Amino acid sequence: IGLLVRGGDAESLPIELPGKTSIENDTSLALTHVSGESNAGSGMDIVVVHGLYGDPFGTWKSAGAEKVFWPNWLTTDIDGVRIWTLQWPSAGHSFSSSGEMALQEVADASLSLLASSGLGDRNLVFVGHSMGGLLIKQMLQTAAIMREESWSLILARTVGTVFMGTPHNGAALAN
Repeated sequence: IGLLVRGGDAESLPIELPGKTSIENDTSLALTHVSGESNAGSGMDIVVVHGLYGDPFGTWKSAGAEKVFWPNWLTTDIDGVRIWTLQWPSAGHSFSSSGEMALQEVADASLSLLASSGLGDRNLVFVGHSMGGLLIKQMLQTAAIMREESWSLILARTVGTVFMGTPHNGAALAN
């Protein structure tokens, strides 16, 4: 696991699901509030991002018989934390604009979805698995370069990133 930490400051159509609030847009992206206090205010938002061929919930479940979604444990250990999953179109992902969305396009759409959902008004930590980590890096780089105010808030409020199995130097699959 790699960990990068830095300091800083930072409506779509909501769909009610049992115990979850999901917000989607028209690019096969979905942001789901899974657990923790749903009101804004002090505290922290943790966004978990699955990898290539991953699943916004299955990626983060234990391998045991109970299939526990372990990020929920953080809500009992950290006061004021909210857990979110970011679903992105990762199956058969293309690295170019032909066919599936390119990584840059997914990053842009993800930033817009997070901003329209109100993320960026509290501290943020991103947790990425595999290519989800690369998506997080692209999102943060895009937020730093572009002059979009709501994206800048997301960058400013990002206080940490956790990379799990992220191919920072490339992978054979990409060749």
